[in-house]
Amino acid sequence: MLARTAFKQDRTTDFALSKKRLIRAVSRLPYPLVHRLLVAGIRAETWLRYPLLTLNVKDKFDEAFDALDPNGTRLGLTKRVRASYERNALYNEMADLVTLLMYMDDARFRRNALRFENEDILIREIESGPGAIVAGFRIGAYAALPWVLGTLSSSVLMIVGDGRFARMAQELGEAFIPNSAKPLTFLRAKEPLVLPRSQATLKEGGVVSTLVDLSPISYDKTTEVKLFDWTIEAAYGIPYLSAVTGRSIVPAVLTRAKGPRFTLRFDEPIEAPARDSQSVREGAQRLYGSLEKLVRRFPDQWVGWTSLKSQMDKESGSQQPNVARPLV
Repeated sequence: MLARTAFKQDRTTDFALSKKRLIRAVSRLPYPLVHRLLVAGIRAETWLRYPLLTLNVKDKFDEAFDALDPNGTRLGLTKRVRASYERNALYNEMADLVTLLMYMDDARFRRNALRFENEDILIREIESGPGAIVAGFRIGAYAALPWVLGTLSSSVLMIVGDGRFARMAQELGEAFIPNSAKPLTFLRAKEPLVLPRSQATLKEGGVVSTLVDLSPISYDKTTEVKLFDWTIEAAYGIPYLSAVTGRSIVPAVLTRAKGPRFTLRFDEPIEAPARDSQSVREGAQRLYGSLEKLVRRFPDQWVGWTSLKSQMDKESGSQQPNVARPLV
């Protein structure tokens, strides 16, 4: 059951809510033990119930890595990194997500397994803004980033491209970690009032955040940026919001380590661009430059490798011009 939700994450909410009482009962056990049991159970179910699907997914991973970095010298996608990526994608991410849902509201868990790096950067931006813009990269237990961010601010407006993700995060947070989820409001990027609501949140000293990388969602406005050796189309919205409000963008990434332990890291703020289109494009490039730096640091935890490969395929098939075009 958990293995199936790992392949189809939009089913996570229904599964978790249907097992709500069981999850709460199991959460009385120590979280390291529970996490180990979850990983073992997901691994066993993956190969016993879905062997062909699992092999197909692994083949897609290998195909992506062979196309992007066949020798492991271009992007650091060595055999060890590839193996770690597969373990994270197939077993760890769902176990991490369930563990966070079970324990994040527990003060002992937050004290022992959840830490913040460069938290002073966010605090300084919130106080000086007022309010702060946070661009979170989809690395590691990416679906939980809004909840972790909610533990640091009294108000977080999370802008998402996919309404299904908004529903999933909102419902799971309210059901299992109401304290951590309480500050969160989710809003689709295409909502007509997204800009004024973002401005209002910032004026009140809150945080406006989004997930930034190679999203499969189609945005109305994009701009070209360089990422690794390719040119890709990136969403225009966050650099534009930064330009309109004059707030810097704080890059953030949620990563995992054995234990499990989770760290929400904040990088140096990216200065707000001017309000002309060229400056906004340059701001987007600086943001994706920060993404590239973080991905090179945690290559086994970035979920964007297969998306990058998919965009390359679209370009080679002339289905979508100017996407993932190799730089010359």
